[in-house]
Amino acid sequence: MTIEMPELEQLTVDEFAGEIIKQPSAGHDGDISRARCILTLPDELLSKILDYSILFQPMNSWSESPLRSGYDPARIMTVALTCRRFSQIVVPFYYRKTFSDYVMKLIPPDSRLELLLCTLQANPSLGLHCRVLNSFLPDKGNHEEPGGGCGLAEQLPALVPNIKRVYLRGCFGKARNKQAWTFLTACVRHMHQLEDVALQRQAREGLEVADFLAAFQGSSLKELRVGGFAKSRSRLEDLKVGRIDRLPN
Repeated sequence: MTIEMPELEQLTVDEFAGEIIKQPSAGHDGDISRARCILTLPDELLSKILDYSILFQPMNSWSESPLRSGYDPARIMTVALTCRRFSQIVVPFYYRKTFSDYVMKLIPPDSRLELLLCTLQANPSLGLHCRVLNSFLPDKGNHEEPGGGCGLAEQLPALVPNIKRVYLRGCFGKARNKQAWTFLTACVRHMHQLEDVALQRQAREGLEVADFLAAFQGSSLKELRVGGFAKSRSRLEDLKVGRIDRLPN
């Protein structure tokens, strides 16, 4: 199979993968030739090609982050059943979107979250593919959890170190302050690629924005979005919901 691409040596891995996908079909024999060619590619390049094939919608450019488009679970399963090598590559992509599809209740832990935690502990490499964490800690309910309720809040961030976005709802009432700080501190400590944090308070009581700014100083965080927090000592005066870009170092 001949792949016609000008200035091949100047293409990035993402661009090269995109060019292969865009090559026109040459009939049945051409498709077989294409399949053989693809299967001889190194894992890094094959991973990029399969990455694009399981997205919900085609991306505008090959350099755009797959995180924004999202993966189609049905396509993941179809590709995974093609052959063993495809399965080994695409199944981990399911975990890249898992935590953004569901709002994970940390305390008491959601049964789905407990199962995922066991899976990630058994196979730590899967956690490296997670990019978004959507979590929830209710202000109301039973506040007396075994071990202070912080065990899972400490364990989860360590298992998903490549998370880029964290959404945390509730849990900022006085009864949940300990768990909230335990979780956020663990995120800062383990998630070295964390860029975007969204915090939404559920109850009237809440921590002040200035406290969060202090906690995230020196981290990789680029954007902090908050809602329902106390205005005093914050940088969001007279705003109930605000956004802070380009946090100071």
